[in-house]
Amino acid sequence: MLAPSRKTTDLTDKEKSIAIDTLKQFKKLNLNKDIGNYFDDIATELQLMEEMQIGVYVIDYTTGKYLYLSKYLKQLLGFSKNDSFEFGIDSFANFVHPDDNTSLFQILTKAAKTLKSLDEQEKSTASFKINYRLKTNKGGYSWVMQMNKIIVNSELLFPIDLGFIVPVPDNSNFSEVIGYLKSDQNSWVLKYKKKINHDLIKELSEREIEVLNLASKGHKTKEIAVMLEISFQTIKIHKRNILKKLDVSSTLEAIKIYEKNSLK
Repeated sequence: MLAPSRKTTDLTDKEKSIAIDTLKQFKKLNLNKDIGNYFDDIATELQLMEEMQIGVYVIDYTTGKYLYLSKYLKQLLGFSKNDSFEFGIDSFANFVHPDDNTSLFQILTKAAKTLKSLDEQEKSTASFKINYRLKTNKGGYSWVMQMNKIIVNSELLFPIDLGFIVPVPDNSNFSEVIGYLKSDQNSWVLKYKKKINHDLIKELSEREIEVLNLASKGHKTKEIAVMLEISFQTIKIHKRNILKKLDVSSTLEAIKIYEKNSLK
């Protein structure tokens, strides 16, 4: 959440100067009066975030284009000062880790639908954050926390979005993409729900279905090997093939698909 704006009289000459420079950038944007005034109020905070190496952006969801990228965010993404380009949602997707792309945009879609269902009062208090891996100027991918403050604009079908991207330490405990949407009345935890192609179950061999059936009854790998009179390593190979064919990452996920298809 942004800190309360200080009065102009509380600012040092340096802060006044950088606030004015930041404001000039925002004044170039094609924003209505209310949103323009909003940026007037938070100009100093935006500049302080720049100095704290927090990337700042503004996106217009009616066009899918970023209206503003802060200097630090451009630097984080590896753009030079002289780069001239039109940057949009499609362009940004190229910077997201391939394994996180689908999760990220599914969660963003869920957040947008939830936000759209709120009344104007609750919507005006809404904020959103999500963690994912982003390609940086160092060449690899790093976990970042993206935070968003929705700027309500009743003249538009979708709101203008003010966002912040903060790199997190390499030793962070992040392991999956999770979104958090919050208003003054409610909160939601948004996770990626993988779409399952149940037809894939038909690709399993009879032996693989036997292995999956026994696993669904709670039998361990060694027990299944004894029951089917085959080696422990063979059971491990069958399980690996099952996960690959069903496009899942764990035996538990495979069992859930198996049980939903009533193949027992």
